[in-house]
Amino acid sequence: MKFDLFAIIIIAVVVLVGGYAAYLQIRTRRRGIETRAVVIGVTERWERTGDSDSLCYSYTVEYTNFEGTVVTAALGGMTSADRHLSQGDCILIRYLKDRQDYPIMVKKL
Repeated sequence: MKFDLFAIIIIAVVVLVGGYAAYLQIRTRRRGIETRAVVIGVTERWERTGDSDSLCYSYTVEYTNFEGTVVTAALGGMTSADRHLSQGDCILIRYLKDRQDYPIMVKKL
């Protein structure tokens, strides 16, 4: 199977974006600021992947950052699996000062 230049560029972009997302998640877990957050929204949606459909979840959380400002953001992570969270649940998150829009869940409280 021979790849043309366009396919190679697309594959490289996908690898770079995935690598950057993994880097952000690892950096957040190691060096992030830990705080409590409240789940304020849960969205379920069906996505077609190949021949099957799968149910994907996204969560919106609200937390107070290190400056005392309330931040609303989508819960980050490299999965859209069910984390068994409901609206109003308290969770522990980590976030980076420069990426407050990408909090990572540590555990459910």
